[in-house]
Amino acid sequence: GILQRGKHCVQIREPDGGDHRRHEPDHDTDDEERRAKFRASIPLGRFSTALDVANAVLYLASDEAAFISGVCIEVDGARCV
Repeated sequence: GILQRGKHCVQIREPDGGDHRRHEPDHDTDDEERRAKFRASIPLGRFSTALDVANAVLYLASDEAAFISGVCIEVDGARCV
C-alpha cells in the first residue's frame, strides 16, 4: 500500500485531467445551449484546458509538491467541490 511505499520515498500523485474536455457534454456537437448550461455548473465559469492540466502536472513534478503523496488533484474549476 501507499504507506509502505511512502517509507521508501516513493510518492504517488495524480492530476485528474486526462481528456480535459471529458466532462463537457457532447463536445463534438454545436449544442451551445447544453454547453452553456454545463459551463454554468463550473464555479470558475469555464472548461479546463490542456494548459490547466499541464500546469497541475508541472506543480506535482516540482520541489514545491515534495510532501504531497497519495492524492488525486482535480483540474475541474472546482466543479467537484
